[in-house]
Amino acid sequence: MADFPHCDQNVLHTPGSCTYCDQFPGQQQCRLINRINFTGQDIKGLESCPSDAKRGLGGAHTWPGNVPRSKDCSCTLFQDPDCWTHGGE
Repeated sequence: MADFPHCDQNVLHTPGSCTYCDQFPGQQQCRLINRINFTGQDIKGLESCPSDAKRGLGGAHTWPGNVPRSKDCSCTLFQDPDCWTHGGE
Protein backbone atom coordinates (compact mmCIF):
# COMPACT_ATOMS: atom_id res chain seq x y z
CA MET A 1 0.00 0.00 0.00
CA ALA A 2 2.21 2.81 -1.26
CA ASP A 3 -0.48 5.41 -2.03
CA PHE A 4 -2.28 7.53 0.52
CA PRO A 5 -5.37 9.73 0.11
CA HIS A 6 -4.19 12.82 2.05
CA CYS A 7 -1.09 14.97 2.56
CA ASP A 8 -0.51 13.37 5.96
CA GLN A 9 -0.06 9.69 5.19
CA ASN A 10 -1.50 8.74 8.58
CA VAL A 11 -4.86 10.41 7.87
CA LEU A 12 -7.62 7.98 6.92
CA HIS A 13 -11.33 8.74 7.32
CA THR A 14 -14.25 6.40 7.94
CA PRO A 15 -15.79 4.66 4.94
CA GLY A 16 -18.45 6.88 3.38
CA SER A 17 -17.23 10.13 4.95
CA CYS A 18 -14.50 11.08 2.47
CA THR A 19 -14.41 10.54 -1.28
CA TYR A 20 -10.61 10.48 -1.25
CA CYS A 21 -10.34 7.84 1.49
CA ASP A 22 -13.09 5.75 -0.10
CA GLN A 23 -10.72 5.18 -3.02
CA PHE A 24 -8.54 3.20 -0.59
CA PRO A 25 -10.90 0.49 0.72
CA GLY A 26 -8.00 -1.85 1.45
CA GLN A 27 -6.47 0.64 3.85
CA GLN A 28 -9.85 1.30 5.47
CA GLN A 29 -10.38 -2.44 5.90
CA CYS A 30 -6.91 -2.78 7.39
CA ARG A 31 -7.77 -0.18 10.06
CA LEU A 32 -10.99 -2.03 10.88
CA ILE A 33 -9.25 -5.40 11.13
CA ASN A 34 -6.48 -3.99 13.30
CA ARG A 35 -8.94 -2.10 15.51
CA ILE A 36 -7.46 1.35 14.84
CA ASN A 37 -9.60 4.50 14.98
CA PHE A 38 -10.02 6.51 11.82
CA THR A 39 -8.87 10.14 11.85
CA GLY A 40 -11.09 12.22 14.11
CA GLN A 41 -12.58 9.16 15.86
CA ASP A 42 -12.22 8.34 19.53
CA ILE A 43 -13.88 4.97 20.01
CA LYS A 44 -12.86 3.43 23.30
CA GLY A 45 -11.14 0.06 23.01
CA LEU A 46 -9.51 0.92 19.66
CA GLU A 47 -5.98 2.14 19.08
CA SER A 48 -5.61 5.84 18.29
CA CYS A 49 -5.33 7.01 14.70
CA PRO A 50 -1.58 7.54 14.13
CA SER A 51 -2.18 11.13 12.98
CA ASP A 52 -4.39 11.93 15.98
CA ALA A 53 -1.80 10.38 18.30
CA LYS A 54 0.77 12.87 16.99
CA ARG A 55 -1.41 15.98 16.56
CA GLY A 56 -4.31 15.48 18.94
CA LEU A 57 -7.82 14.35 18.01
CA GLY A 58 -8.67 15.85 14.60
CA GLY A 59 -5.49 17.95 14.62
CA ALA A 60 -4.69 16.96 11.04
CA HIS A 61 -7.82 18.79 9.89
CA THR A 62 -6.14 22.16 10.46
CA TRP A 63 -4.45 21.59 7.07
CA PRO A 64 -6.99 21.77 4.18
CA GLY A 65 -5.40 18.86 2.34
CA ASN A 66 -6.26 16.53 5.22
CA VAL A 67 -9.94 17.46 5.61
CA PRO A 68 -12.47 14.80 4.53
CA ARG A 69 -14.10 15.60 1.22
CA SER A 70 -17.83 14.98 1.21
CA LYS A 71 -19.61 13.28 -1.66
CA ASP A 72 -21.77 16.33 -2.43
CA CYS A 73 -18.72 18.57 -2.90
CA SER A 74 -17.73 19.11 -6.53
CA CYS A 75 -15.16 21.85 -6.05
CA THR A 76 -11.44 21.45 -5.45
CA LEU A 77 -9.23 23.11 -2.88
CA PHE A 78 -7.93 25.64 -5.39
CA GLN A 79 -11.33 26.48 -6.90
CA ASP A 80 -13.13 27.21 -3.63
CA PRO A 81 -11.02 26.92 -0.46
CA ASP A 82 -14.01 27.89 1.71
CA CYS A 83 -15.77 24.69 0.71
CA TRP A 84 -13.17 22.67 2.60
CA THR A 85 -14.44 24.11 5.85
CA HIS A 86 -17.52 21.87 5.59
CA GLY A 87 -15.32 18.77 5.22
CA GLY A 88 -17.21 15.66 6.27
CA GLU A 89 -20.39 17.42 7.41
